[in-house]
Amino acid sequence: MPLEQSPTLKDFYPAPETTQPPARRGNKVFRYLTACLAFLILVLLLSNLGQGGLSSARGGSGVVRGLVLSENGLPLQDGYVKILGTDLTATLAPDGTFEIKNVPDGVRSLVVLDRYTGLEISFSAISGDVLDLGLIRFRITAVPEP
Repeated sequence: MPLEQSPTLKDFYPAPETTQPPARRGNKVFRYLTACLAFLILVLLLSNLGQGGLSSARGGSGVVRGLVLSENGLPLQDGYVKILGTDLTATLAPDGTFEIKNVPDGVRSLVVLDRYTGLEISFSAISGDVLDLGLIRFRITAVPEP
């Protein structure tokens, strides 16, 4: 067989069809998933803002104060107060008073703690306001055994 009539590689391996490469389809899926993830993050961020979770980022904060007396009318000794959901705490003064600054806006819970017992009080903090909870009577209802 003459060299001019011998088969070439094109005879054995036909040219590939012109189709969109799989990487392009993968890019569309990746872009779609990225957009869905970004939308989900945006929804979660907005819902957190609506619940007051980022109120400190908005700059809204207030002051909460009060007086805690024991069940016999004396200032509670060795107690402290804490705002749930925050790192805000204050030790009771010898006269039973307390003041907590920079309390984020929204409905909050104040817990008065004395050794093994606690009392929870709900309140609503408003930016720039001083909320006086007044007199808080701390009664021991149950003491766990050591």
